Amino acid sequence: MIRPSTLATAPPSAAVSSWTRRLLAVAPPPLSPPDVIRILYDEELPTPRLLAILQRDLPLGLAVLLEAQQRLRQGQVESLAHAVGVLGLRGLWRVVERLAAHPFDPRQPAHRLYAEAVATSRLAAHLAAQLAPAGTPETRQRLMWEMQVQTMAEWRLPLAAPDVAQRMAARIAAGERPTHVERDLLGCPLHALNAALAQHFGFVEPDDPRATVWLQARRLAQAARHAWIDAHPPPLPDDVGRWLYRPSTLRSLLHWLAQEAMRSWYSPRTRLLCDALSAHRHWRVGDVVAATRRAALAASHEMLTRGVVVAPAARLFWAPWVRPRRGPGADATAAAAPASAGVHTGGPAAARHPTPGSTARPLIERFAADCQRGRHPDVGAFFRAFQHALDEGLGLRRCALFLKTTQAAQLVCYMAHGFGGSIVPRQTTVALQGEHVLARLFAQPGAFLLAEPARVAHLRTRLPASLQRALLPSGAMWGTVQVRQRAVGVLWADTGSADAPVDTTQYAGFKRLMHHFGPGLTRLMQLRRAAFTATRPPDEH
Repeated sequence: MIRPSTLATAPPSAAVSSWTRRLLAVAPPPLSPPDVIRILYDEELPTPRLLAILQRDLPLGLAVLLEAQQRLRQGQVESLAHAVGVLGLRGLWRVVERLAAHPFDPRQPAHRLYAEAVATSRLAAHLAAQLAPAGTPETRQRLMWEMQVQTMAEWRLPLAAPDVAQRMAARIAAGERPTHVERDLLGCPLHALNAALAQHFGFVEPDDPRATVWLQARRLAQAARHAWIDAHPPPLPDDVGRWLYRPSTLRSLLHWLAQEAMRSWYSPRTRLLCDALSAHRHWRVGDVVAATRRAALAASHEMLTRGVVVAPAARLFWAPWVRPRRGPGADATAAAAPASAGVHTGGPAAARHPTPGSTARPLIERFAADCQRGRHPDVGAFFRAFQHALDEGLGLRRCALFLKTTQAAQLVCYMAHGFGGSIVPRQTTVALQGEHVLARLFAQPGAFLLAEPARVAHLRTRLPASLQRALLPSGAMWGTVQVRQRAVGVLWADTGSADAPVDTTQYAGFKRLMHHFGPGLTRLMQLRRAAFTATRPPDEH
């Protein structure tokens, strides 16, 4: 697990050398509570229990590994069990006593940042266990430790320079790119300090290509475009494949995914990293996402600082985090974020709903991307995302979905939002016989119709009697829900206000959303049907 150190092939920069000395001067405190630390002094403590404590407490386990490597005259320490065998109980107790002299204090902001960084490292290790190529348990355990020790600088920095660490965290939260902040405050990127510490302790050779955890944004975007979304994985171009399968790329993807996920599991960068991992592992994107969820649960289950750091799995319930933008475009970008988007109710039509390129386009593209990648976990989440794109993006406050029943030639309202009693789910039905608007739309897969205010009076007479009262003077729009060129239903949308007429901008956005609505809904209905079949008890004979 630990390799003897050798001389570096190139001298580090002055900033790297200076910060490495500062980081080595601190002793990371163990995260286990005092009662668990006391258990380690029990001579009768079973070895599996001892190893479990060391495995769970990253700083303590790492200190044991490093002490054992210094004692070992030849070869390298392969595991925690090996390290404990080299040290013996008295040697282990000396390590524990040295670290416990400076206990973890969650009241200190620096210690809270330290605990956050350790939790991120642990999440990276569990991501490696879930997403790395299959191997023996020993190989997987070794990979998990290597992932953790290659981020040592990140959890030592708050202890060595609390003010610098707090300024870094604040600037990154304000929207600055981490690499820019690191170079400004440290004079070098953090990945260079991670590599320097890993080399100092002998975890990697100085010329080991795995030592550098770093990603090129351009290459990352290229790899993400080859994620497995459709029936078969897309072929990788030679240059993308060469970059993806470098020794350091997988570790870098997992490292950055852990960091980004601790900020938001739903950010564009998190999705980009999952797509790139899909291309690397030749897994479907949905399988990659499922693996990250398993990693989050495993990392959360063994956390020692739950009252200090929010567990990775708990962050799955956080609302999507939108990175603030700095500079001249900050206001426009902030207006485009879902968390701050709004639809104005007064003024001319152009001000009542967003124009393309402000709120509408990001929300539409996000809905389309989530449908293509299967990111909606269930039908309820799918409808909420669709309604959010209609409402906040296009100013279409009402919508109703009519689906064809299997046993009768009629449409039944499956979902309605904003219509009150004029259209009621599972109660409002529309016969498909006749020449009314919905029947004619259903007969033409891919058809759309815009009822502008000037046409409302005429089109109201072409609606079934049960729906005529629901059509507002401001107009409406309808679109056919289709799957594989076959119509399965019709969707109605409007502004919900007689004083807010529909227009062609909303109509264009509506058609773009509907292009992805049918396939996305079908996938989720199939999953629901499969889950019901799997849980239904077998028939008794």
